[in-house]
Amino acid sequence: MSREKILVRLLTTLTVYLFINWFNISTAEEAAWSDEFTYMDSRWDWNYNSGTGYKQLTTIDGVSVVEIGITNQSSSSSYSDCSLHETSYQHTYGIFEARLRCTDDNGFNQSGQGTRGWGFWNFNDPARADAAWFWSASPESDTSVVGFQVMVIRDSTIVFQKSLPGIDMREWHIYRVELLCTGTRFLVDGNEVATTSQCPDKLQRIEMWIDNYCIQVIDNQLQPAGYLNVQNDQMMYIDWVKYYDGDADDDDIPDACDNCPYTPNGPDLGYCAQTECFTFRYSTHLCSSNDDCVGPCMTCLMNQEDNYPPGGNDTGDACEWCYADLDGSGDVYPDDAMILLGEWKRKNCSAENPCQADIDGDGKVYPADAMILLSEWKRKDCPVLP
Repeated sequence: MSREKILVRLLTTLTVYLFINWFNISTAEEAAWSDEFTYMDSRWDWNYNSGTGYKQLTTIDGVSVVEIGITNQSSSSSYSDCSLHETSYQHTYGIFEARLRCTDDNGFNQSGQGTRGWGFWNFNDPARADAAWFWSASPESDTSVVGFQVMVIRDSTIVFQKSLPGIDMREWHIYRVELLCTGTRFLVDGNEVATTSQCPDKLQRIEMWIDNYCIQVIDNQLQPAGYLNVQNDQMMYIDWVKYYDGDADDDDIPDACDNCPYTPNGPDLGYCAQTECFTFRYSTHLCSSNDDCVGPCMTCLMNQEDNYPPGGNDTGDACEWCYADLDGSGDVYPDDAMILLGEWKRKNCSAENPCQADIDGDGKVYPADAMILLSEWKRKDCPVLP
């Protein structure tokens, strides 16, 4: 039987294994924590309210929500506010996401007075407040901050804002604020609505609020200009909140700053890579030092290298690699399978006698390696480094 026929039979047989034990690096985004408000989690400050402000757990539109609001007894003589916020400032980078809606559109098509918003805020030092949030102020405030918009505040100064006229706060939406190493990104229902290189520079907490403030803008800073009479009760219903702290791959680089958030390539964890001998390529063997890698040609790569394509593309080489491109040709084709076939069932891969087809770096060439090859079969976009 020819080697080609043996190869076809081998690959056909291993397809059965593929469905039993599929090699896969998960790319699912998992929240560090979430709250669906079925009970009063101690993460939040449930005691903070001012004036007529209140919060309660209830059911709206068939779902459990936390309701925050102020009543029509709020007057221009005093401050009324309800804020649902975390009890501590702890976020430098990360992602806030919430599904919520309001009972009014803050004074445009129906009643609503004051300000409201949701996102990240640091008011620990009122003289140097920072924020990245969705924001709305009713028409009584300074025209530059009236209406629904996104905003980034740094040292109490507005450094970025963008109006969002097409979004109705009275409808359910999923809002997302991403604090990244490169700036801040805002999304509504999965669609990007704004992005900026500006970001807060202090630890943040998650905050959602409604109040009766009238706001003026002086030197591009938000300043209270008094309080407003509230004509009707106005509420915000929050279905859930999620926070992604970002280090899904445990490599000690936050996801918000990681060019391979789901593939380890940082100072705590990486992959063994073949840097000499046959051709440069990554293996699928996790490592925290060179001692974890089998063979004199293998090195533990724990970095954010972005050399491919030439000049880089803001995505780390580690998560673009074809593990089964054994000959370094830029594709996973029969030549690679023939290399694997030539070493099939070897189990003596060692520092002195390395195996080119030991893709997972476990010291042998067995079905697990063939399954990786099958999962990448016919790829033609494999990085090729000089």
